Amino acid sequence: MTERIIRLPHRDGAAALATVRALLEKRGYLWQGEGGLRAVAYQGGKVITRRRSRKLILGIAVNGSDLILTRRSSGAEGFVAGTGMLLPMRVARTFRRITREIRRELDA
Repeated sequence: MTERIIRLPHRDGAAALATVRALLEKRGYLWQGEGGLRAVAYQGGKVITRRRSRKLILGIAVNGSDLILTRRSSGAEGFVAGTGMLLPMRVARTFRRITREIRRELDA
């Protein structure tokens, strides 16, 4: 899936994850830690089991001095419903927006 890397030059990985968690929970995402410096956030506050979901599933990991955000859902469910590219584009736009918000929050 799509991946974005945000540099963390002066920040501890655990502190960066705490900042990202606070932002995402404020936006209504469900946070689930995967152990260590990894987590998954689900848009809408519920666990999403389908990768073709209409909601964003966001993978978050810290690797050294990088925060890696991964879009784990595709929005491809829209093809079945007959909406064409609308849902995949909406999930991609949500991923871009939340990535920008996370970047701004970490730069503050």
